[in-house]
Amino acid sequence: MLLSTLLVNRADGADAVVIVVNSSNEEVITPELVRNIYADQVAHWGSGEVIHLYELSARSAIREAFYQETLGISARESAFRWNNRKITNTLKNLSPKTKRETAVLNAISRDKKAIGYVSAIAAENNSDLRIIMKIEQ
Repeated sequence: MLLSTLLVNRADGADAVVIVVNSSNEEVITPELVRNIYADQVAHWGSGEVIHLYELSARSAIREAFYQETLGISARESAFRWNNRKITNTLKNLSPKTKRETAVLNAISRDKKAIGYVSAIAAENNSDLRIIMKIEQ
């Protein structure tokens, strides 16, 4: 299991953010691949299967921390970029599914092609998930 620890300063005191996939996903997933997926530059896993992206609300502190650390942009800017690509029909990935944290966890637990990010506490002790990257305070 690949586990990269990145530091992020978060004023809200929220716990660490983890990037997760389904536990049966055997892809080698690097921090660079995560960046490229969420920058809409990679749309398929190495196996050729379409990646299913899951997002939290643009107002989420977890999403803010994720985007600040992985792409160096705000959650609001990320939402703007996704919406702009959707409007201009330039999306490579399927439009990300924006859900609450529990819904993201449940979806990824059932979907072998999914990737998403949640709080570390929410993903704790979930055998249906594989943590591939961790962003700590």
